[in-house]
Amino acid sequence: MFKSAGWNWFSQLYIAIAGIAVIPVYIKYFGAEVYGLIAFMLTLQMLMSLLDVGFSASLSREASRYRAGASELRFFHSFLTIILRVFLCSGIVLAFSIFFAALFLATQWLEVNEMDLNLVTYLLQISALTIFCRWLATFFRSVLFGYEDIIWLAKFTTVVATLRFLLVVPLIVYWQIDVEFYFYYQFFVQLFELLVLVGRKHKLLPVAKDTVTMSLFDEAFKAPVKFTLAAGGATILWVLISQADKFFASTFLSLADYGYFHVAVMAAGLITLITAPLVQAMQPRVTTFLATGDLDSALNIVRQLFDFMTVMSVSTVLVVYIFGFSLLRAWYGESGFAERTYQVFLIYSAATAVLAINSCSYILDYAAGKIRLRNYFSLAMLLLLLVAYPLSFYYFSSVGAAFVWLGINVLYFIVAQPLLLSQHSSALYPNLVQRTILPRLLLCICLTAACFVLDLPAVFQLIESRIGLFVMAGFSWIILIVIFLLAKAEPRAFLLNKLSDYYERT
Repeated sequence: MFKSAGWNWFSQLYIAIAGIAVIPVYIKYFGAEVYGLIAFMLTLQMLMSLLDVGFSASLSREASRYRAGASELRFFHSFLTIILRVFLCSGIVLAFSIFFAALFLATQWLEVNEMDLNLVTYLLQISALTIFCRWLATFFRSVLFGYEDIIWLAKFTTVVATLRFLLVVPLIVYWQIDVEFYFYYQFFVQLFELLVLVGRKHKLLPVAKDTVTMSLFDEAFKAPVKFTLAAGGATILWVLISQADKFFASTFLSLADYGYFHVAVMAAGLITLITAPLVQAMQPRVTTFLATGDLDSALNIVRQLFDFMTVMSVSTVLVVYIFGFSLLRAWYGESGFAERTYQVFLIYSAATAVLAINSCSYILDYAAGKIRLRNYFSLAMLLLLLVAYPLSFYYFSSVGAAFVWLGINVLYFIVAQPLLLSQHSSALYPNLVQRTILPRLLLCICLTAACFVLDLPAVFQLIESRIGLFVMAGFSWIILIVIFLLAKAEPRAFLLNKLSDYYERT
């Protein structure tokens, strides 16, 4: 499990770093407005998740249950066949919708000042094909992940990220490709990913020749269909919640300012991409434990996950506070870029850290099939955001929206988390707050106060070496993680046991 989590973490972190590293290249060679269009395409890809309605979550869950021996081959094959048909039909509908709505999006939704409207329309139509392939890839990726083929999936994801982000850089810099070629390139990379995932799924889970597809109305499908609907509600609500700020930003901000806002939010999303793979890697195993009735083992994993997630989150926010402005300046090469993005970057980083901690409880709800209460809280969260975002963008621009996102996530932890965790254990939330969250936050406050006294952000802004700054930031991040981990007795005992074992062997 540790090896799977490590590979999953590495691949997601690699994607994040590669995706963020190429942004200055896009802005420099294509311009801020073209990058705004690329960012809008990524938002459309995220909106494809609205059609998921819980299918990918159900696919992973049923693959884990099948691997644990809790479901039969005939049922599992029928479930996959039915869901694949749903993916095909829904993907075709949405791809055609984006294709034929491209002109409206280019002329009425986006605020285009420099690019040719016909070119924008054509690029959005190419994006529709890319989004369709990405949507089908979600089906096969979910099955492989639930089957715990996590290590292979992580390695392949790293290869695809290299093709998608890094290999396109020399094409832009040295061959000076235009934006139209870039969109074609992204389409073929996505098609390659889809074809390889299809082959891998058929290699691990070949279809038996004598297997007959069951009807969706069969009694055996009652429980998974119920879970799918509940997980679907969770997926739709979460996509709306996570993308609401970007859609309001796309209409309240100019396309260039929207590009800068998207950069700040994407950079802050590094925290999620550092922490989310740990949650993802634990989901199949927690599902397996609950499927076999081992609640204690599942709760033990969740407790450790909350602790480590808090350590990772607060350490990363501290690094952003100390090095954030200097890293943005070194990343893009000028202070003007950092001045336009740093404040939003810092606030969103704090909000994303709270969100990462909140996400730990999801794996218990997901594994146990208890999604309804979470959906009620997500709906309340969405309604608050739909009211707060337009007002914050109108009166306080992107900074106001960042504070709204931070406040909503803190409120969710205080109000929703106790009730969500009490579904599984009444003592879980109080123990987590007293023994994990509060001690970590108090240590974080002490370290932040020390940063204020030493004025570290101002000191590190004086560093001119780009490579030295990134190395120092990474080294400081590791030191902070070690400090947070060794502040508790359990990691110290673990380390001492390892050292004693080493000296006994030698």
